[in-house]
Amino acid sequence: MHTFIDNISQVRRFYLAAALAFLFPLVLIFFRESLGMSLPAFRILIFAIVIFITGIFFIVKPAYIRYENDNQFLRLHFYNLLPFPFVKRMGKIIEIRKDEFRDYELNSYNYGLSKVLILLIHERFSLLPYPPVSVSLLNKQQLSELIASLEHWKG
Repeated sequence: MHTFIDNISQVRRFYLAAALAFLFPLVLIFFRESLGMSLPAFRILIFAIVIFITGIFFIVKPAYIRYENDNQFLRLHFYNLLPFPFVKRMGKIIEIRKDEFRDYELNSYNYGLSKVLILLIHERFSLLPYPPVSVSLLNKQQLSELIASLEHWKG
């Protein structure tokens, strides 16, 4: 069973929504007088909006994911997205042989906004977890395909 999952379209939509949300305070600058807000109150509002939008990144923990498996290996390429595109992102690759893979855990946090996948491998006499990978930006179909693929691989 060969499976390929890529969430680049969800990543693009998430960044577009974030960019529009970051532009919202700039639009408010032109309407400050008509809103009747004092300058200190307006600055606090702008600061609160920017902090809220940045906080969404840290709650959802978005990540680009490319998952594929064949008859021999399971590969998960991913990198975590940050609210500021000029910050260097480190991509990581998890590659597991079929005979090493044992199980997985799918955990949900923050009222379902943040979903984390943990892959478990068999090493000597115990199960070892890989670091958690955020799967928050996968849509329902991709998440169900991922779970079905991992269930098929469970040993």
